Order: sequence, then C-alpha cells, then structure tokens
Amino acid sequence: MKIAIVTGAAQGIGRRTAEVLAAAGYGLLLMDLQACAATVDAVKKIGVEVEEVLGDISNETVVVRAVELVRLAVGTGGCAGEQCRHQLYRSGRDGGGESVSTGAGGESAGSIFAS
Repeated sequence: MKIAIVTGAAQGIGRRTAEVLAAAGYGLLLMDLQACAATVDAVKKIGVEVEEVLGDISNETVVVRAVELVRLAVGTGGCAGEQCRHQLYRSGRDGGGESVSTGAGGESAGSIFAS
C-alpha cells in the first residue's frame, strides 16, 4: 500500500496535494493545526483510505502519533518516542520514499512523505 503524509492539508497547496495523491491511489495521512474536514471529504469521494492528525509537527507527540498510524496501516508494528520521529525523516531519505517540504520561513506546509 502506498501511503503519503501531507502536512498543511486543511487548505491551499496541502489540500490540493492531498487530492492529487488520492487520485494517484495513495492512502493519506493528513496533518494540520486545524481540522481537515473538507480535505477528508474530498479524498474520500475519490475512494482512498484517509486518516487525520491534528497538531504541530514540531511536537514529538504529534509526529509519534502520525508514525504509529502509518505503521499500523502498513502492518509493521509500533515504535516509541524519538525512534519514531527519526524513522519518519530517515525513511524519506534512505527508505526509497520521498520527502519534500515547501513553505517560507521554515513552515512545513505541503510536506509529503510517500513510500
């Protein structure tokens, strides 16, 4: 199963990115500081699996939750704390996935991790 994590998914570029990835057949984990209800509805109409995590991706607890959801979706068990956070970023560079970040001033709006 291909899964993409899209940050800043509630609106704008993040929402459009989620729609394009859904159309390409990716399951999605949508992340934002605000609810992604409109994005969730739009991608569900396309027919893909979608989960949502609300919170700031600079918060380790939020990242751990996101990684746990992805690991459950692909059936690889769980992880904890710092290990999860490092695995998310390392997987994008070393695991054959892709890690892309857009946004000015260090924001992570529109980031994608796909495997």
